[in-house]
Amino acid sequence: MPLPFRSARRVPLVALLLLLPTAAAAQIGGVINKGKKKAAEAVSPVPTEQNKGCTAVKFDKDVLELMSERLDRIMKGVQAARAQVGPGGKSAAQMTEQASAAFEERDKLLEGKEEQIGRYTDAEGAWSSCRGGVLDSLKRKHGAEAQQRLMGIAASQDASSLQAIVEAQTKATEAYTAGDTITANKAMAEYYKRLGFDFAKDTAEADRICKKPVKPAWLIRADSLGRLGNKLVEDAQALETSAVAKGAEVAGMGQQQFAIARERIFAFIESDGAPGSSWCYSPAEREALKARLKELKAMDFQ
Repeated sequence: MPLPFRSARRVPLVALLLLLPTAAAAQIGGVINKGKKKAAEAVSPVPTEQNKGCTAVKFDKDVLELMSERLDRIMKGVQAARAQVGPGGKSAAQMTEQASAAFEERDKLLEGKEEQIGRYTDAEGAWSSCRGGVLDSLKRKHGAEAQQRLMGIAASQDASSLQAIVEAQTKATEAYTAGDTITANKAMAEYYKRLGFDFAKDTAEADRICKKPVKPAWLIRADSLGRLGNKLVEDAQALETSAVAKGAEVAGMGQQQFAIARERIFAFIESDGAPGSSWCYSPAEREALKARLKELKAMDFQ
């Protein structure tokens, strides 16, 4: 069983991007992680006597000073990022919450049913093994019969039939060599079909001999909810990835610059602008941020 996805009602951007890595998400996740590391470098012990907070900020190409004009652009970027929606017009947060609900419902269905799940899993494994054995046996039988039929076709000098058979076999061999088992299996099915074998009959025979266990309705539902939850998480992750790119574009910043700026602004909002914050801000930044604190609080920088 896949591990359940756990989520609070609000999932930070950084956490969401790290849920299910993809090539694109991994790239953005790297940007966010570097951003957090950069931002962390701006942290220093808080002076306890005067309690004025950290002011020794090291600005560079990634950590940019948060002055009024730049704050305007960052706020527009955040608004543009939040405006991005996924399938059905849902936000990433909405999809994440729906995923959490799906996983929670699945967990309730599975709770206390470990023994029943184990019995069904064992029965399904036995059925799969039985079915595979029957099909393998029939395939070996067909292999020997195929050689005889192939020799008969060759003796009859039916050039078109022989060519079609050879082409199917060649295609299967090439696909197996390339590791493309799907194409290879299709080609072998065509090869046997040309020789007069019907795999549908083999499947029916395997199903007759090996009785498939009946899957409980509650387990069918649980599996369905698990697939739904995973899909919603993937969609939310993809949306957050594109949203970060869009926000940075609108803000006129690099994605890492945008990510660091958001982290620092969010930290300032969380401390309510208190001077005792352990995050580093220059005096000019503190003045600019305090002047816009009400506006910033009204937005979602998380």
